[in-house]
Amino acid sequence: MLRFEELYQKYLDGNILETERRELFQLLHDADDERLGQLADSYLQEKEPSELNHLQEDIDRVLLQIKPLIGMDVKAVTKPTRIRTLLRRVGAVAALLIMGILVQQLYQLSKRSTQDVKVAYDEDIAPGGNKAMLTLSDGTSIQLAEDKQELQANKSTFTYEDGTALGTVSAEAKMATLHTPRGGQYRVILPDGTKVVLNAASSLTYPLHFEGGFRKVSVEGEAYFEVAKDKQRPFIVASRMQEITVTGTQFNVNNYSDEPAVATTLIEGQVKIKNTGSDRTIVLKPGEQAVSNHQGMAIESVDPSRFIAWKDDYFVFESMPLSDILRQLSRWYDVEIDYGQVPQEKLSARIKRDKNISAVLNAIAKTSGINFYIKERRIMVKP
Repeated sequence: MLRFEELYQKYLDGNILETERRELFQLLHDADDERLGQLADSYLQEKEPSELNHLQEDIDRVLLQIKPLIGMDVKAVTKPTRIRTLLRRVGAVAALLIMGILVQQLYQLSKRSTQDVKVAYDEDIAPGGNKAMLTLSDGTSIQLAEDKQELQANKSTFTYEDGTALGTVSAEAKMATLHTPRGGQYRVILPDGTKVVLNAASSLTYPLHFEGGFRKVSVEGEAYFEVAKDKQRPFIVASRMQEITVTGTQFNVNNYSDEPAVATTLIEGQVKIKNTGSDRTIVLKPGEQAVSNHQGMAIESVDPSRFIAWKDDYFVFESMPLSDILRQLSRWYDVEIDYGQVPQEKLSARIKRDKNISAVLNAIAKTSGINFYIKERRIMVKP
């Protein structure tokens, strides 16, 4: 909602860019009833009674015109008798339009989106799924079942979430690594009860038995942790530039080698993070993110839901450079990206990860006006 309000205010101020105008239209198209209703209520409450009397005529006039733009059924709402009893979605859309988003502009934008912007492909590409390899320190490798989604690691056995056993672990095996390929994800419950979700192209290495005064694991790629509480034995996560220490909490670690920084985002509880390059240590609170790069470590206030949406099968991009978006897509769909013509634009979108790549690129194309071409698992950008 913050991004919506930011773009809307820029429109009112007259300094909105064309790409932002398209983004505002897409957000208007995708917004749910409650959010639009809140915006409409805020607008209507500021109006004088005399202004509201004229608003009804404007609503009746524009409802039929905006139907093809927002997919709204207007049959039941063309004869309301009072402004404040209109359906929340109707009031919101009408308020937005009357406050400056002209019907003709939206119509032309929608028309251009369907005619000029396209995603061309020889063969569509399906989304990633549950894929992972479990490797033990004794050399044993097990390809995990794709019709399961969670591995439960006990001290001497491994089972899936439905109780199906993978077999007994040999005494020689001391460590285990769970690795997801590009286009894969998997969940694991560690021997102490800690829950971990691995994103695509990621790995988690951990001991089969947590012994001593701490519990230590290492992660590459991206992982979401729900750490089992144990004040006597801190849980330590080692990544490329950070060492995270907790006793029980929820957080996300993004540690991909092709990203410019390592980011830890705290959802709940408290974590202590040591920047391994400078030995600087900070303590994060919920809603904060620690970002480490070669220049050091900084704390940022963020909306943590954006950074864990992937584990619930959503892409959430908020003012994100297109190149960063394409890196995420390349990992999830196991495709290569031709970065030669990628424009330096920042885009926002919320898209399900269970869609074919053409549907995701089409949503981005409508917002940005950029054309995409897919050939032999390679995405080419044509601004």
